Amino acid sequence: MPIVTITLFEGRDDDTKDALAREVADAVATHTGNSIDDVHVIFDEVKRSNWSRALTLASRRAPRAVATTAVRAGFASVSRIKYAPATENAYLKLRREVINPGMATQPGFISSLLLRPHEKEHEYLLVNKWLSKEHADAYTAGPVHDGLREQALRLLPERLQTTGADVVHLDR
Repeated sequence: MPIVTITLFEGRDDDTKDALAREVADAVATHTGNSIDDVHVIFDEVKRSNWSRALTLASRRAPRAVATTAVRAGFASVSRIKYAPATENAYLKLRREVINPGMATQPGFISSLLLRPHEKEHEYLLVNKWLSKEHADAYTAGPVHDGLREQALRLLPERLQTTGADVVHLDR
């Protein structure tokens, strides 16, 4: 039963906290192997008068400009990956231990999601989310990508079929 405590200034509305709790619970469940129903998210809302940084209470500091748009993924690459059943576990281990951590070192990388379509045998859909197409292109043109791809292709029967896509945020 993972418990996540998020400490923040008071004043966020319930819809904002619901959305944050859903995303945090999903990420924790994914990475711990727990059911999403077993993840508890606790919001610890603190008054500005009870928060200090650099010897100054937050309530006495000049308010910072609040960003009007959140920094979120703006681009995704979607790849079709065909795998041989005999090497599936080795490929998943490589993704978990080498490829995903390697991508996480790249500027603008947000996350990866691996999906197994029901109607396709021995196939995955891979969604890599980036801040922008420029970040994805820089990664694809660089040596980290080339090294990781080479390792993956040793386990996969054919090259990935990849396309780009803009991320559509429905809350705008």
